Formats: sequence, C-alpha cells, structure tokens
Amino acid sequence: MNILVIDKNAIIPEYQKKWELLADYDDVNLILLVPDHWRENYSDIYLEKNRSSKLNIISGKVIFPGYENRGFYYTSLVKAIRRSKPDIIHLLEEPYSLFSLQTIALKKLLAKKARVIFFTSDNLSYNYKFPYRFSFFLKRIEIFTFKNLDYALCVNEEVKNILRLKEFNKPAKILPHCFDFSLFKKTDPGKLKDELELKGTVIGFIGRIIREKGLNTLLKACSELTEEFTLLIIGRGNYKSELIKLSKELSITERIRFIDVVKYEKVPKYLGLMNIFVLPSVTTERWKEQFGRVIIEAMACEVPIIGSSSGAIPEVIGEYGLIFRENDYIDLKNKILILMKNREYRNRLIELGINYVKNFSVEKFAKKVYAIYRELLND
Repeated sequence: MNILVIDKNAIIPEYQKKWELLADYDDVNLILLVPDHWRENYSDIYLEKNRSSKLNIISGKVIFPGYENRGFYYTSLVKAIRRSKPDIIHLLEEPYSLFSLQTIALKKLLAKKARVIFFTSDNLSYNYKFPYRFSFFLKRIEIFTFKNLDYALCVNEEVKNILRLKEFNKPAKILPHCFDFSLFKKTDPGKLKDELELKGTVIGFIGRIIREKGLNTLLKACSELTEEFTLLIIGRGNYKSELIKLSKELSITERIRFIDVVKYEKVPKYLGLMNIFVLPSVTTERWKEQFGRVIIEAMACEVPIIGSSSGAIPEVIGEYGLIFRENDYIDLKNKILILMKNREYRNRLIELGINYVKNFSVEKFAKKVYAIYRELLND
C-alpha cells in the first residue's frame, strides 16, 4: 500500500519515529511530507536535512508557518502526491484548515481513488461555531472536506462526539498522542540541579507561557506553601512578564526559575529535575486543553502529575494523578501538599503512571494505525 503522510509536527526528528515504524511494515510504502520551516511554541523550527532517517521525506515551503488553520504548502505537495501515488493520504490536520482544503482539492485532481484519513483535536466547535476569526469561512471549508474525507482519528472522546454532532457519519476512532519510551524515561540530571540552584521540592511546568495555561494559579498556590520548594517554569510566551510581576507581588521571586524553550530531545532531562509536575490550564471561550501530551511524558519520566479540570486533562490523567478545580489555587495547594507529605502515595502514583503510559507508546500507535490502513483499504 502506498501511503502519503502529511505531518507538520514531524519536522521535529523525534516525532518521526512513529512513521518510521509504519514504514517498516513489508507492505507499506510511505512518504512523509513536512515543512522545511515551522513555528511552534514561539520558536522557529527548521528541518534537519542532514539527520539520518529511514524515512522517505519530502520537505515543502509553507505560507504562514505556525498558523495551523491558514497555513498551506506552496511547494512540494503536488510533488508528494505524484511521487507517492497514494492509496491513502494520512493528513495530520484539522478538517477546517487550509492544509486540508488544498490537500483535498489536489487529491481530486491527482489521486482520485486515494482514501483520506484526518486527525482532529477540535473540542470547541459545536454546531460549526469556531473560536477563531473568519468562522464562517472555516465552516464552509469543513463542510466541503467532510464530504471528501474517509476516516477520522480523534484525540479524545469529546472530540469524537463533536464530529458526530456535526454529522460526520463516516468511521471515527479515538487515537491519542504517543511518545517514544526510549527517549522519555527517568533521567539523571547530573549537575543541572545544582547549576539552577533548585532547593526543596521542585514543582515544574513545561509548555507555552500563555494566560490559558493557568500559571498565575500555580504561582498563587506555591505562595501559600510553608515548605521549602522551587518552582521551575520552562517555556516561552507572551505571559512571562505578567508572571514575573505576580511573583514579586507574592514575594516568591527567589523561589522561581524561568528557563527558555529547550529542544524536545532534552525535555526528559528537565523533567528529571522535578518532584511534581503541574498542568494548571484554564478553559476560555477560545480554548480548553485538548490532551496535554506532556502529562504522559512526565509520567514516563517517573514524575507524579497534578492537573486542572480543564478540557481533556482529567480524562488523560485518570486515576494516575491528582486533579484540582481549575482557577482554584487553594485546591491546587492542597494537592501539592498531598504529594509533598505522603511519599508512599506519591511513589504509588509513579508506579501506576509508568504502567499506564505504556498504552501511548509509538509502537502501539503504529500498530493501531496500520490496522486502520488495512481496514480502510479492505472496505
């Protein structure tokens, strides 16, 4: 079977592993299309063309890199379709995006018989009401693409339910994010802890530093602690200045360490510094947490998790971590204290979490996707 995968996230080498595993199947001939430049988490990412890979990769130039809905390829998509002669196009894009629109349009011209799989994490657009500008335009795109898409992969149950409400009646399965166990495991941070002057319990966060991530709630919760701690915040975003200001108001500036964005391959080392990981996201009219991949990555690195009640966080954490009411810093403080003071319970969560996240391995992802390919072609 000839497969064309279109995945902008695979510009990061570590995100290519799942496609390498699929390409290893004897009856799979897979080509991967990625941008040569993308912008993610306030950082520019460029394809490392000299990095060894077993994959057949085609890179293309994208208009509006970093804009998931209005970005599109202006080179290489036609080349990728013609070279792959796809039986299946696996599109890692929302159905209302320009990426999807242009792929469907070119598919109808160049690969009429190809089946198309898409991925969605849209957990807000009930009744086609998108929380973005040009909502009417996005609605028209999605109505068109739904008619030409064959299979949906949904990041969680709520996303699948939204598809059904919008009358997408073709096959749909839940397939959450995955990660590479060979990369995410308990790591000795070496001298890094001393270099960063981390003292006491290290409470950590990795991600975009934006208002929606609820980091003000985390700072307020930590300011209520009488125990020794250091708050380690890793990432980049437009909310950092507000957090620095808040930390001064709360008199905890000396207990906070801000670290800029780190490369994905180095994330396990920084997770290894943490005793507790907190994802304190808050729901807004325009956004709520869709999955929180860092949750399962932290669990794999043997870090116990506390998450807010926003979006899919409780579904992802399950019984393998603690949940607090979003925006409630007192509730968060109490959850932090539970993990600080109860070592036996903390270790139990770590043990349960390691076993739980085996369900999200790249190997299991590849096996499930291969089965879907076979199902789609045998239909």
